[in-house]
Amino acid sequence: MDTWLHALLDAELPLPWWLALALWVALYALTFAISARSRAALRAQTHLVLERADVLAREQRRGPQALAFVLLTALLLVAYPMGEPYTSLMAGGLIGAFAMLLGIALHSLKFATSLAQPGVEGAMTLSPAFVLANIGHDMLGTAAACLASGIAFASTPLLGAALLLATIGLSHVERARKLKP
Repeated sequence: MDTWLHALLDAELPLPWWLALALWVALYALTFAISARSRAALRAQTHLVLERADVLAREQRRGPQALAFVLLTALLLVAYPMGEPYTSLMAGGLIGAFAMLLGIALHSLKFATSLAQPGVEGAMTLSPAFVLANIGHDMLGTAAACLASGIAFASTPLLGAALLLATIGLSHVERARKLKP
């Protein structure tokens, strides 16, 4: 246990602040762009109907997205002067979390575009509560994988990613719970 704790506390993020910032901006922009394409592809197909789509559209408005970007960027930049292991936990966790969210966004895009392919039959109506809970559970599952990997490899960035993903996932699940009749 001593070796594990020592490895965890001696972690260093090998990126200078400017490279971490560039990677963060690229990951955020890619995730945002792919998520937007996924939502457009979902709106264009006819097999899945989103009930009360306005509730879900509020989740992706530019104002809150810009505020989230600014706050998370500030968190990344504040992490560097704090020193290690905080830098690894916060900056590494933020980059790791958005790398995972990029994977979820790519999966969503593939799913949405496959619904428009020939031969797809049937239709389904989804409530906003179901959609938010599904997104939240995707993030919680990814958080669990990051947590298990972070523990197994004594990786502070993976533990930070788990913390961020779990927080976002739980917030989605809670909002879904409030939407249920």
